[in-house]
Amino acid sequence: MALPDELLDELLTGHLDDALSGDERARVEQMLRDDPSLRQRLQRLREQISETKQAAWPPPELSDGFADQVVQAAIDHARDQGLPDEHPLRRAESGTLHVEPAATPRFHGGTERRTGWVIAATLGLAASIVFAAFVLQDRAQRQEPNSRPGTLLADQDPTSVSERDAAGPMIDASGDRVADAGSAASTTEAGAQPLPDAESGLASVDRTPSGAAMEPGRADEPAATLDRPAMEAVAESSVTNVPQDRAADDDAPKNAASAAQIQPLQSLLVIRVQLTDVGRAADPLEDALASAAIETGAEQPIGDALAGVIPSDDAAQNATESEGERVVLLQAPAKKLDRLIQQLIADGNGVASVQFSLISEAPLLRSVDAVRSEAIDPTEIRHAGKSWPIVGGSNPAFDVWSNRLGSRAFIPMDAQTGSKAVRMAAGSDDGPDVMEHLLILIR
Repeated sequence: MALPDELLDELLTGHLDDALSGDERARVEQMLRDDPSLRQRLQRLREQISETKQAAWPPPELSDGFADQVVQAAIDHARDQGLPDEHPLRRAESGTLHVEPAATPRFHGGTERRTGWVIAATLGLAASIVFAAFVLQDRAQRQEPNSRPGTLLADQDPTSVSERDAAGPMIDASGDRVADAGSAASTTEAGAQPLPDAESGLASVDRTPSGAAMEPGRADEPAATLDRPAMEAVAESSVTNVPQDRAADDDAPKNAASAAQIQPLQSLLVIRVQLTDVGRAADPLEDALASAAIETGAEQPIGDALAGVIPSDDAAQNATESEGERVVLLQAPAKKLDRLIQQLIADGNGVASVQFSLISEAPLLRSVDAVRSEAIDPTEIRHAGKSWPIVGGSNPAFDVWSNRLGSRAFIPMDAQTGSKAVRMAAGSDDGPDVMEHLLILIR
């Protein structure tokens, strides 16, 4: 009996990735020996993987005189930093630096070749200069005089956003933050009062709204830094020292899920699917989800997560009716997401176009993280994948939020670019399959 094309692709891909079991590998090798068309199909897969790698990783090229440019840049940086004249870079600038050559090897009965030590000395000097320049620049940017670990430092450039601020705070499974950085940072000063007791510490955390860090007025403020001991102490007081009357209402599985944390997203691939009139009646997304063996979960509201993304006044003025528009969040293995996208692209009867883009804005990522914290159980091991429709109810901010997702620049997708987009989001097309997230905007 002939196998379906989807199963053949999965077996061939696993054969190339060396991820099949012994029985599966033997079966695939027997099929390759018996079927010439299957061997051609495997060769096409190899060529596609090779072309994708070549397109994603172009060979690096260095311009002529690159070493001289590096040396001159290091000398200029040392001069700008005001290093003393005895520094090797300043001596190299003035021409007083002298490098003792190594012992010259002798070949062919005493014939001396003096080019080897020149090349070695030049490369060693260039490498040491580059290392010294980066170390000096890193110290000049990150260290401030009279600063102590745990002290709050204001960013000199108010328009810059740190990696921690862009990534967003850690979110527990209940959707709440672990601790408010602004209130807990005051405990890190040397000689400060000890941490509050359990009830006061819990009260200070409970009074912090889940969307406080996403308020419009605080989006551009530099994030405060915390000592790790202080952060762990506050988080522990908010989790382990819960009053008995409140802990009695919660069961053990919920407490275990709340203690686990979901890693915030750094970026998110978003797919915009434009349906035809036939597709709006047939719903090709449901067919694609079933074909890729991705389970459909319950609807997830996003109303509370939009507090820091869409101001209420802006939502009331700019909200538009988005009839027939849906937003779906997916978590599944990268290969299943690839199969899902390929089926949507191939559905020429129900799908008019498929396009993709990448979300990197911290407020939008935090709103999606809020949905993930409510929908995904971090203690559950899931292999098949799952999808959750995102709904906003009567909240006008949801229409503005979905329109903001769809108003960005999108790139048309075909069968080849669809696989490249999923591999780009996964980070690598080699090794075992990994769980990835995808946001689908259906119009």
